[in-house]
Amino acid sequence: VLSLLEGDVVGEGPGIELTTAAINALGRLLEKGVSEEASRLLMAQFRRERSGPEKAVRELRRACVTALGGGSESAEVRDRLRAFHEEILASMEKDLRIPAILGLGTLARQRDAGALDALMKVIVLHERFESQEVAAAADSIAYVGGQAALSAFADCLLETKDKGLEEHIWKKIVSAIETGKGPVFAWTLESLEERALREDSSQPLEHAVRLESEPPLVALLAPERLDLGNGDRLEPLWRAHLALARSKDALGDEAGAAAALARLAELLQKAPEAKEKASGAGRALATLKGALAQRAALRARLAKPEAGDPAPLEKDLDAVLASDPSLTGRWRNLRWLARQMAQGLPAQSAGRVRSLVQKSLGGDERRALWDGFPAGFRERYLGRLEAAGAERKAPEGQG
Repeated sequence: VLSLLEGDVVGEGPGIELTTAAINALGRLLEKGVSEEASRLLMAQFRRERSGPEKAVRELRRACVTALGGGSESAEVRDRLRAFHEEILASMEKDLRIPAILGLGTLARQRDAGALDALMKVIVLHERFESQEVAAAADSIAYVGGQAALSAFADCLLETKDKGLEEHIWKKIVSAIETGKGPVFAWTLESLEERALREDSSQPLEHAVRLESEPPLVALLAPERLDLGNGDRLEPLWRAHLALARSKDALGDEAGAAAALARLAELLQKAPEAKEKASGAGRALATLKGALAQRAALRARLAKPEAGDPAPLEKDLDAVLASDPSLTGRWRNLRWLARQMAQGLPAQSAGRVRSLVQKSLGGDERRALWDGFPAGFRERYLGRLEAAGAERKAPEGQG
């Protein structure tokens, strides 16, 4: 077969149809690895200028790309194959992209870091590719797994408008977590929480909460199914439940957050050693509970007609804002406060309360409150508070 193809390269071959058949046959022989000679000949066949029916030429070129998808034991050949497949992805020949992606997938399974990076680019730049191409890249990446794969999947999930692709990526995320078990589950939930804060968005939190109800993942959150004496299993279980509690809290799901906290308290009762094996476990639970208690006190204050009295309001507001000084804690408290300002105030004191809160949060003495947030977060937040007040003041039918 190689001799036949070599003759075709120099213009002494049997013609397009027979050459295509020979390439397909060679491809089946190369499934376990592409040799240097075969890679050189197939790439020459691909690049050769040909006359003949357009469809026949296209089928021959596709056969070349497919035959070069077998990977190689040679690092030098793998480098050549990766460059070839990346060249195909950058071209306008869309019908060749799927076999090129599959070829990169083979290289990625051979632990070729460059091939994995090329597949990641398909996910990151998913808007430039067809949904079936992105799905093929996701399938290949899923075989390799790891945090980088989950990060890329999350990016695509949160950005794509294609419902079919969204569902495909979601299944890959669930499958990757199921394979990686507790540590990967905890890391994924924490990563979604970090992204939500970075973007000041609820969507990543909604995905985090949705993961909790996925049947393959339910067992990963069930303490009765785990050896709680094993610190390697206990710590990720604790982290996952704590991340879910924080996500539900940030979304304003008070009942869900309370249920998650109850599960954490139960876990501490069943496995008191969690305080040592899960770093900062008891302190984290106490901080979250304390923040909820301080909010309850401020909410009770806000519900009173005299809520606009500056001194006690400022005192309770200080207590809420100081209840969790971590970046995520401040973010959740600010989200909670924004919800109260938008809908939780008695009509007779609403305007006065909003004015006091806006003035307090915008003052120079509160500068430290905004440390660590993304650029522009403070201005956007204060703007939303102001807009919420304007909407409440607008006459019916306006605002």
